[in-house]
Amino acid sequence: MGATANPMWDTHLPKHRQGETCKVVAYTKQSLVRLHIVSNNLAHPLANANTVILDIMETDTIIMRLLSLYHAVPPSGHDLQHLLDYDLDELTPTLLIGDFNTHSPC
Repeated sequence: MGATANPMWDTHLPKHRQGETCKVVAYTKQSLVRLHIVSNNLAHPLANANTVILDIMETDTIIMRLLSLYHAVPPSGHDLQHLLDYDLDELTPTLLIGDFNTHSPC
């Protein structure tokens, strides 16, 4: 049925194809947009149906990058290797948040 909508918040969906189920969504309060540019970075290498990447910008400069992800756990192991192997830009403050579903067997 889609993401929850509220007139005071902007909804950001992940990069996905027709028929793919999105497991993550990000919301930004519209008052943030009055002060900054919020860009849903669909071209980022980590962008997929389970990851939303938002760049918070002032003019052309990224002042913060938000990575919000949902970890869809496969039958065995994990599906986070693409994230663990990715080198984050050390000059861009980055906040990694999400539901990692990494339950301990203990």
